[in-house]
Amino acid sequence: MFKPKSLLIGIGVAAGLAGSAAAYEPGVHEATRTGITLGVPAGASPPPGLYLNLNTFYYDVNIVDRNGKNSGIHDTTAAPTAIVMWVPGRQLFGAAFNAYVAQSFVWNTAELRPTDTLIRDELGLHNTFVSPINLSWTLGNGWFTSVGFGFYAPTGTVTDALAVLPPTAGTGGPGLDFWTFQPRWAVTHLGSSYNFTANLYYEINTKNRRSEYTSGDVFYADVTLTRKIRKFEVGPVAAVMLQTTGDTDPLGLYTTPPFDPIGDRRSKQVALGALFGYDFGPMKLNLIVTADAYARSTGSGWQAMTNWSVPLWTPAPAAKPALLRK
Repeated sequence: MFKPKSLLIGIGVAAGLAGSAAAYEPGVHEATRTGITLGVPAGASPPPGLYLNLNTFYYDVNIVDRNGKNSGIHDTTAAPTAIVMWVPGRQLFGAAFNAYVAQSFVWNTAELRPTDTLIRDELGLHNTFVSPINLSWTLGNGWFTSVGFGFYAPTGTVTDALAVLPPTAGTGGPGLDFWTFQPRWAVTHLGSSYNFTANLYYEINTKNRRSEYTSGDVFYADVTLTRKIRKFEVGPVAAVMLQTTGDTDPLGLYTTPPFDPIGDRRSKQVALGALFGYDFGPMKLNLIVTADAYARSTGSGWQAMTNWSVPLWTPAPAAKPALLRK
């Protein structure tokens, strides 16, 4: 039987990327960090209740161009994210229903190498993520599948970009000056010895209200396979990011070096790593470490992430009817 404390649906967390080569407009952070839902059985839904999940990560990368060459920009990001999920115990279309909201607090720095010239040092809120509907179906034999929809609202900290960017371009802070919409689908198997999850999601970005730049749509796939050994859990993880549509730059803000031609800015990334988990009883803790095996027009480096979850409230079990005695 699956445990509610280990079944919180994952959520994207801001990962600040600065530089001339990224899936998003130069100087603008990506809405979701590649691999952010690794370790989360996103196809299943917990029993009725109110749940808290805390995700933290540290990301250290060099920005690479369309050929995988280091652009000379080094970027580091640290971010905790609080996620609150509500599971009312109701069904819709034969599926368990839940909804959640997430808020990230991001610290991000970037500098030019080898001079270590600082071009970004920001601290603030990322855009709030709201997922008003998630539906999970029980397929039998430990298999579950789910669909969901969420969006990032432009509520985060927004400041001017620095140094290498036009003064009207992008945002220097963790916030994004546009909306991002995210449909998703996941499948999960929860067995007595092995757990498997594939979580696929797609992000659609609107126009940046400052620069009129529109970042291309992005596809993500996070895959986790773990072996349970008593209270321990360990196994490989993999994440893929692929930009599926091109950017548009109607004001021509990024037409000269160091920026790649706009038709060649589509990002690609593959990250591989491992998960180590432990079930403490009232809560479960995961540590996930990944390294980028392939990267084009994005950051290339490594990431360490922790993810713990705990139920805040669950309904009391129904009282058993009294036995009638003669």
